[in-house]
Amino acid sequence: MQRNAKVCLLGILLCLTTVAGGLVTVAGGSALVSSSTVLPDVTALPASPAYLPGSHAKAKVQVFYNLFIERKEDEERVRALVEEQMSFFDPHIHNNEILVTSIGHELPNFPHGKTRAHHEEGDEGLTLLAIWEYCKANPHHDTKVAYLHSKGSFHDTKDNKKLRPFISRGALSKECANMPEQCDVCSSRMSPIPHPHTSGNMWLARCDYIAKLVEPSQASNPRPSSDVACHGWGRFFMEHWVHSHPAVKPCDLYKGGEFTWGYWDVPASSEFEPDLQLAIRRFPGGFNSGLYRIPKRGACAHGALQYVYDRIWQYDKLYNLEPNQDSWWGWEFFDVTYEEYVQYLKWRTALVIGLVSLSVLTCTTLMCYLSS
Repeated sequence: MQRNAKVCLLGILLCLTTVAGGLVTVAGGSALVSSSTVLPDVTALPASPAYLPGSHAKAKVQVFYNLFIERKEDEERVRALVEEQMSFFDPHIHNNEILVTSIGHELPNFPHGKTRAHHEEGDEGLTLLAIWEYCKANPHHDTKVAYLHSKGSFHDTKDNKKLRPFISRGALSKECANMPEQCDVCSSRMSPIPHPHTSGNMWLARCDYIAKLVEPSQASNPRPSSDVACHGWGRFFMEHWVHSHPAVKPCDLYKGGEFTWGYWDVPASSEFEPDLQLAIRRFPGGFNSGLYRIPKRGACAHGALQYVYDRIWQYDKLYNLEPNQDSWWGWEFFDVTYEEYVQYLKWRTALVIGLVSLSVLTCTTLMCYLSS
């Protein structure tokens, strides 16, 4: 009898240990609301178009380029796509020397550029790291960088051929180079769905903002082996990186509602007139506007409150920061208030505690029954 009681007690302890992780996770989420650093309010962008024809860039934009060529046989094809992108280069607003990170086969005589580093193997993280280091050394509001890469050099598809000039034009545009004070990242199209990003990952940004970001490496990736698009983890992390901070104030240029993210309905680069606006005010109604392609299946197929929860969880993991309770873009885009988020968090906590309690009771009963 005494032996059975000991076995039962050990079983109870084992059950409690097994479910403790779930309680810790929930407690951590609840604590986030009160313990994370809260960002200050930011100046809102006027509702009218923000690009002012009379404004001017205080300093030329430094362009960084990530070049990948798998083999020598691809050299001429890749050179052609580089020249296509360089047709948007403007020496009046861009530094004359583009800083190129070369990977694989090296391309001789890059237009307007010099090779800052060559690697036999690697990915775009090498160039993003160079941008981050440049901005950490020059963390000024008027110092701007543009990021481009040889999209389509590896996958020579129709989709890449259409998306590449569209996003290259935005990253090298005078509108982004002259973006107003209220913007710190600018691209052809920014989408908060399924994670904050610019599809194709080409953009212009201010260095004082870039300097706030985590180092763009797999060491910073919350879950490098988990390719979950709604979180911006795994292979999506580099595309998500520039919009990963809760203080980001993204602007974009494409006013049409046909293209929001991915490869669906990408306009020809010559078919849109740049119209700079705060990205999340582009379409009134945001998440509920009916214009964004909301995933219907898989890990990202959920509602606005869960998207808010995912974003805030990741802000805590990457920066130990909570977005401002009033001015964070997510409240407006997802049509969720801070108070509603807190209530949602309490509901999640109560649900998990209830499930954990049920699991403990079931496990304890089973262990005691087996020991009798």
